[in-house]
Parts: sequence; C-alpha cells; structure tokens
Amino acid sequence: MDVYYKILYESEVMSESAAAQSAIGAVQYADDTTYPPDYKIKPQRKEVPFMDPAITTIVIMVITAVLLVTEWIPAAATAVLCAVSLALTGILTPAQAFAQFASTNIVLFAAMFILGQAFYKCGLAGDIASYIRKFSKSEKKLVLAVLLVSGVLSAFMSNTTTTAVFLPLIIGLASATQYSRSKLLYTMMASVGMGGCVTFLGGPGWLFTKAQIEAAHPDMVVSMFEVAKVTLPLFIITVIYMMVIGYKLIPDRAAKEELAASDAETGKEVPAWQKKLTLIVMVLTILCMLFSSQLGLNTTVIAVIGALIIVLSGVMSEAEAYRAISWRTLFLFGGLLPLSTALTETGAGSMIANAILNMMGNTTNPYIITAVCMLIPCVLSQFISNNTCMTLFTPLGVSVALAINADPTAVIMAISVGACIAIATPIGQPGNAMIYGPSGLRFSDYARPGLPLTIILYLVSVLLIPNVWPFF
Repeated sequence: MDVYYKILYESEVMSESAAAQSAIGAVQYADDTTYPPDYKIKPQRKEVPFMDPAITTIVIMVITAVLLVTEWIPAAATAVLCAVSLALTGILTPAQAFAQFASTNIVLFAAMFILGQAFYKCGLAGDIASYIRKFSKSEKKLVLAVLLVSGVLSAFMSNTTTTAVFLPLIIGLASATQYSRSKLLYTMMASVGMGGCVTFLGGPGWLFTKAQIEAAHPDMVVSMFEVAKVTLPLFIITVIYMMVIGYKLIPDRAAKEELAASDAETGKEVPAWQKKLTLIVMVLTILCMLFSSQLGLNTTVIAVIGALIIVLSGVMSEAEAYRAISWRTLFLFGGLLPLSTALTETGAGSMIANAILNMMGNTTNPYIITAVCMLIPCVLSQFISNNTCMTLFTPLGVSVALAINADPTAVIMAISVGACIAIATPIGQPGNAMIYGPSGLRFSDYARPGLPLTIILYLVSVLLIPNVWPFF
C-alpha cells in the first residue's frame, strides 16, 4: 500500500511498547503494510479551533451588526447567514442554530399576521380608524392617542400581544387618514417598548428581574410597580420626544410586504357574517391571550386557533394567509436569535460581564457604576432579544454587586433598564420585528429616531437610578 498507516495518540508521547517496536526494526501493522525502521509515526490530534468559541461568537455578532446597519445584503439574508456561521464554526449545532425558526415566537408572529390581515381585509380596522378619527382631528392628536393608548396597554399585557393588536389598527388608520404608515407604526412600537417597562408585567424579562431581586433579598416582596419609579419618567420622555422630534425623524417608507399590496382588496364588499366572525375571533383571541395563565393555554396556541378559524371558515383563503405573513420579519427574527444562545453557551456573555468589572475598576461613584452596568446590556439588546439580555446579565449583576459590595437591587435594575431601551433596531423586542415588514422601514431607519432617544433615556437613567435605588 502507498497509504501510510496512521495511529491516533491521546497522549503527547508514544507508549513504551510502541517505542520498543519502532527501535528493533521493521514493523508490520494490521493492514499488512511494512514500514522501515526509521519511519516516524506522527500522532494525530483532534482539530483545534483557530479561535476561542466566545471570541468567535463576538466576532460573528459584530460582523452581523455591521451588515445589518449597512444593508450591503438584505437584512433577512444577513440573519440567516448569522445562523449558518454559528453552525459552520461549531459554536452551535445545526439544530440549535435553526431552532428559532420553529420557536413559539415565530409561530405566534405568523398567526397574528394572519389575524391582523383578516381584521384589515374585512374593513374592521378601517371602521375603528374612522371612529378614532372623530376624536383625533389632526395628525398630532392621532400620534398622541397612539402613544398613550398603546403605551398604557403594554404596561399590563405582553408587548408582543399589544403590537399584534395595534398592527392592523395602525395600518387601517394610515389608509383612512393617508398619514404615513411607517411613521405611525414606529411611533406605536416605541411607545409599546417603553410602556412595557412601567410594570413587571410587560415581559418575561422583567419577571426574571423581579425574581432576581427577591432572591437577593429573601425578606423583600417587590411591588409590580417598583420599576415605575424610573421607567414611568422614561415613558413620559418617550411620548414627549416622539411628539416633538422623533416622529419627524422617521422615514416615510412604502411597505414592501404583501399587506401593502392588499389595499385594493379592502375596498371590496365583504359578507356581513365574515365581518362579524372576524371581530368575534379577534376579540376572543385577545381576551384569551390576556387571561392565558388562568386558562392554562399558551398564547401561541391561542393565536394559531384564531388563525385556523379564519382560514377554515373561508374568511381568508390559504393563499391569502400565506401572503399575509411577513416572511422578512420571520427570517430576520429566527436567524438572529441564535446569537443569544451562543452568547450563553460559549461564555461570551460572562466575558462581557468581566469587561464590565474591569471598566469599573475600584470606583465607588454610583453614577459611573450605573453608566457601566447599563452600557453593555443597552448596546447588546439592540442586536439580541432584550428578554434574553436581561436573563443573561441580571444573574451576573448579582456577582458584580458582591464584588463591589453594592446593593444587588441597584445593579440588577441598572442592567434591566439598560436592556429594555431596545428601540434602535428591529431586533431588541418582538414588537420591533413585527412592524419591520408591514412598515417598509429599513434596518438603519430604526436608528434615525431610535438612537437619539436611546441616548437620552440612557443619560436620564444614569441620573435617576442611583437616587431611586442607592448602591451603597
């Protein structure tokens, strides 16, 4: 045979018996190949990655962020490329890298897009929009109404549910008033995002934060409105900012998704029974979502049941249901969420937390500590789920607090508030992603109104948090 026989070694040196055999002459191996006495057998080892997995994850995240902001390639393609990169580098298994495409969030998005389109197609969104217009004679009053109603509701129900409810309403309002759909949708998104931070009910991330504080103080029961001491002022600032500056900064884009192409269908006469059925299904779906825990049902299951009724009853055909789904949104969300898993599994999140400690040094200045604790979660939550960011960093916040002898409540709140200011990209919160397709906004468009608001809220938080929850 011309092929050299290879032997795998687990240690750095050959065993004594193998060394003795190589010293006494030619050796015959199992494949009947005889090698000369001077032939040196080189041990093979498992392939060593060229870079530490945590570093690789951070590099992939940075490259993904650059591609998303510049949009050199479509954002959805960038998201899928991110998932593929995590699989190719061995950071995640293929099953982990693509698991989010079958997640309950993705299925919930699809179901709510179908329900929303049915609501819009049957003219119900237009009817409600006409009713709202009676109380909002100007665009500015309409914007204020959208900000207040959506923000208040999001404080007591899931941000995803609130966005799903308002999405068809805003589209109907935009069509009825000829106001910009992209401007109104982003305005609603910003309000829902910050309104959902006013109580611990706005999302699972806040409930995890509450649990972490109570675990650090076993005798303390944290009020559902404890966080409002800081986040209510942030919500008020968001409303003022969007009214005065933010609304003007939002680009007026034409929607590229199928929802935009269906405007002509809305003018068609719809049978009265379809209109009534759609209204009943939508109302029941929302109510069941609100009381899902009492009913013992998952919100995704509830939404899917509602969407099935719409299709099976003939209100929408199967083809119309497929067209109603914003596939760009689903691919964007499903492709980028594996980054959260990679940050956790590779230890990249812990590495970033250590960087936080190193940045603080030995300082005891509460404002510097707040600024540093908020900075990394605030930046990361623009590119991974803010709920994941809270879940990842709040436990590390306890370690940070112990290291500097600070009250864990202050550190945990600083991290959580930083993570919740996720309004500069379509990624940070499910609501951000849900409006991505229907609004027609580009990835970078979110930053135009969102980045200045993020900086303002960040600076205000740095001033408020140390005074509300003292570190020492």
